[in-house]
Amino acid sequence: MIYRKLYQACLLGAIFLASCDMDRSDEMEVGAGVKNILPPVDTMVSGQKDTIVLLNQGQAFIRGHIKPNSHQPKYTLPVWKGDTVTATIKPVEKGGNVRINQLQQPGGQFDGPFGDSVRYLVKSNGNLHFIIGENQMAGEPYTGDYVLHIKVN
Repeated sequence: MIYRKLYQACLLGAIFLASCDMDRSDEMEVGAGVKNILPPVDTMVSGQKDTIVLLNQGQAFIRGHIKPNSHQPKYTLPVWKGDTVTATIKPVEKGGNVRINQLQQPGGQFDGPFGDSVRYLVKSNGNLHFIIGENQMAGEPYTGDYVLHIKVN
């Protein structure tokens, strides 16, 4: 009797799971038809406020938005002495004008401006801040989305 009820419960559970739509797409459509930029599970989407970066297996993908004459997005990453941090930023739309403007190192010193990528050897424990903006000497002011990829080794 107990085995029969257990069998029925398992059978109902299997039917329920089979009826759920569990199809996940490995593609994420971004902007004007750009596909396969990021796996949606590993992408953080930042709002208008500063964002603390959470790493997944040593890396993070952050999708953000920038517009001229507004708050420059800032991303905070906890780091430890000896870490090597590599960051690359790409606009979602072709021709977008976005870059890593500055890094604020643990201890408060600033470094930059940088282009679309930077590699940094961490000299002390603390928070590393990535400040994102547009290159005001190149191109028109940019309003649009970008993807920031940060990797720590």
